Amino acid sequence: MAIETKLDLNEETIDHLQSLIRINIDSYEGFKESAEQIEDSDVAVVFHELAQERAQLAKELQIYCEWNGGRLGRKVLLRPPYIVPGLKFAV
Repeated sequence: MAIETKLDLNEETIDHLQSLIRINIDSYEGFKESAEQIEDSDVAVVFHELAQERAQLAKELQIYCEWNGGRLGRKVLLRPPYIVPGLKFAV
C-alpha cells in the first residue's frame, strides 16, 4: 500500500475532501444568512466570523483537490470563486 501525500491523494480521499468542502460551504451559507437576518448585532458579528472561518476552511481543502484533480483526470466540482464569492482575507 502506497503512502498518500498531499500531491498524491487517492480518489476516495479526494471524495471525502469534496464532501468536507460541501459541508463547509453549507455552513458558510447558513451562518451568512443567519448573520443577515438576526437583529442582535453582536450575534450577527459572531455568525459573520463563523461564516468566514467556514469559507476559509473550504478554500484550504479545495487546494488539495485542485493539486490532485489533473492527475486523476477528473474535474474538481467546486472551483473558486464559487466557494466564497467576495471573500476577503484578514492579514
